[in-house]
Amino acid sequence: MYQKILHLFLCFISIYYFSQLKNDSIVFIGEKISEHGYSPPEIKNDTMKVVYLDYAIKVKYHILNKLTGNYDSDTIEFISFDHYGDFNFTKPKYVLLSVKKTSDGNFYLPKYEFKTVAKSIDGRWAFRGNDIRLDKVLMNKVTFEPMLFEDYFSYIIKSKKRLRKRFPKAYYKKYNGKMIPIRGVYVDKLYKQ
Repeated sequence: MYQKILHLFLCFISIYYFSQLKNDSIVFIGEKISEHGYSPPEIKNDTMKVVYLDYAIKVKYHILNKLTGNYDSDTIEFISFDHYGDFNFTKPKYVLLSVKKTSDGNFYLPKYEFKTVAKSIDGRWAFRGNDIRLDKVLMNKVTFEPMLFEDYFSYIIKSKKRLRKRFPKAYYKKYNGKMIPIRGVYVDKLYKQ
């Protein structure tokens, strides 16, 4: 019984929140400026009080390259939720994000929807190695090509058990205990500018 009530409650929150989303979305490559904790406003009515089960933050990003959407500023502030409070999209230096606009004018980042990007040696934004490997739709749309990147970038090998699954030979080369991306795909091949 408790599980059914919890499930119904979570469905209600999802339906409510996503019903507030407009069709407006902005896809951009950004660099984090700041982040701080956020407490969503309480939603109450006569029969129910909404309780958020996720951690929330408010984040400000510098827009380095806008790919889609109508937005004129070079900075954007949005809210993000994460079940564990990890907010992994805030850790890489550059990320590709797709934020949605709610009916109250705020922006929101859907959970876990980000892609890590970097500048190639020729100055274009690209996905390194197989950074989009979990997105099956994108992986079927693109052809990875040999590529070098501006910033020296490598992943430190922590576990040899999943080494080849995480870093396939087609995308990475092993050097001094690190995996260096050797192939990539340009972002502009996926998004019209």
